[in-house]
Amino acid sequence: MSNVSYQTAIELKESGLLHSTPQPGMMFYLGNTLCMLCCIRHGGVGMELQAVGSSEKYYPGKEQLSIISTFAPSLEYITAHFPPGEWSLDIWDGRHSCKFENEETILRTQADNFAEAAALVYLSLKQNAPGQTFVQPGDAKQE
Repeated sequence: MSNVSYQTAIELKESGLLHSTPQPGMMFYLGNTLCMLCCIRHGGVGMELQAVGSSEKYYPGKEQLSIISTFAPSLEYITAHFPPGEWSLDIWDGRHSCKFENEETILRTQADNFAEAAALVYLSLKQNAPGQTFVQPGDAKQE
């Protein structure tokens, strides 16, 4: 499993890439500690997060989670938020790479993992198209 870095997660949040309703399996940074949401209790109010690579657990409430944490999206979540176009993943010059292409742009990024490479594409696209609203999965405007 690969995740975006803490700094990239912050940049994604600042760019407007928000998470949907928290679900088990989603990853969050609490400070700079990467955690997985293990379970949701008490009608969605209580949550349990497990620090990755540790036995440490955290129990924030739903409201606290959005305040004290930063969503660390998966590769699938990031690419679902790409604008229309074609994208691919491969190893390029020995590094993980994501290539995005549409009528206006050809962009390739490299990073330590595919999720990070895709996040860098997303951030570059957002930076080059300020104010553009990317179609969200499930949006009625999506074709």
